[in-house]
Amino acid sequence: MYDSVVPAVASLAGAGDADLVDIVRGCGAAAARAEAVKLAAIVELWERRRRPERARWACDDWDATAAEIGCALNISSGRASGQMDLGLALRDRFPRLGRLLAAGQVPVTLVTTIVFRAALVVDPAVLARLDGVFVDAVRAWGLLSQKKLETAIDAWIERYDPDAVRRLRTGMAGRSFTLGDRDDRTGLTSAFGRLATPDAALLAHRLGVMVSSVCEDDPRTMDQRRADSLGAIAAGSLVLSCRCSTTDCPAAQVDDGRASSFRIGVVADRSALDASPDPQMHGDPTHSQPEPEARQPEPPSEPAAQPDPAPSPAPERRTAAVIPGFGCAIVPAPLLAELIAHGAGVRVLDNIEAITATDGYRPSAALDRFVRARDLTCRFPGCDRAAVFADIDHTQPYPHGATHPAGIKCYCRKHDRQRHCST
Repeated sequence: MYDSVVPAVASLAGAGDADLVDIVRGCGAAAARAEAVKLAAIVELWERRRRPERARWACDDWDATAAEIGCALNISSGRASGQMDLGLALRDRFPRLGRLLAAGQVPVTLVTTIVFRAALVVDPAVLARLDGVFVDAVRAWGLLSQKKLETAIDAWIERYDPDAVRRLRTGMAGRSFTLGDRDDRTGLTSAFGRLATPDAALLAHRLGVMVSSVCEDDPRTMDQRRADSLGAIAAGSLVLSCRCSTTDCPAAQVDDGRASSFRIGVVADRSALDASPDPQMHGDPTHSQPEPEARQPEPPSEPAAQPDPAPSPAPERRTAAVIPGFGCAIVPAPLLAELIAHGAGVRVLDNIEAITATDGYRPSAALDRFVRARDLTCRFPGCDRAAVFADIDHTQPYPHGATHPAGIKCYCRKHDRQRHCST
């Protein structure tokens, strides 16, 4: 009874429960019919405003009509243009769906989703088939979530649209995964890209399992656990080590490989190992609050003798590290300390004076380790190739140059050849 007559708001207080349900249903149907009439009126106005001779104008009849409709509906021209697109789609592409909206049997939000998801379908035969499919299925789709609704629509489009495979192939060709950005902060590296949907589902499931494997005392947030889980996966582990401070936590005894996969080479300076892990790196960021000002005591009648000022403590030395195989990425001292605390190997090259010249062409193992740790990368100007992948060659060709720390350096294969082959 409320399909055609919308009651006044003041009358709702005296309506029964059943009447309220009828009012909700009737107003929903009336709103759908009103939307259909509004869209039809928009299309009719557009047909009256369009002029073929103005089709190539910079501000054409479409823009003018959108501005006019925007003023009438008190919306932006962009939103009005979207209403024009929707009305034309229901008239020309999905007429049966449009009639269903005009009958008040489907909400305009559902119709809008269908039109948007099918915007790339251009074959008239496919459009006609999809129009019939949507009319038959749309009554049951109202109960679906937005994600399930979009999946159901896409399934039918994928079935009948012959271009769907081509679009999938084009989209899959855009898969990528990139590490690093010039704006990255010290100790952090950006990761972004596009994964195939099955791969993303596998990754999401694996991350969900790993972040839930630690105990409730783990200080990290869920986002921090997910980020650390990616590091564990990269180290070949499918478990995440817990960072709680309890000694009886089974998850804390597990090595996830994030630290033990690194071997830290310390050249001469052991103080790099003295830093302590920073507990504030985990959990929600905290900001120190200013302490309230204390009440100042009354000044004494006679000034007391001033003691000699204590010497200022020496500033704490915090030596950072670098990862030479990853663009010489900086590892701050607290992060370096955390790696060491959780299993990273340490090799100290502190007896440099004992590393002397080697008889013959090839350097000794100790000299090889020292030169790679010293150079970090290829020594050719502007080259970032890591020293672990480089060749060690003489600055002056052997035997004129000695196999000595001062006479050899790291060169990547390309620049080593360039040195020897250039004229």
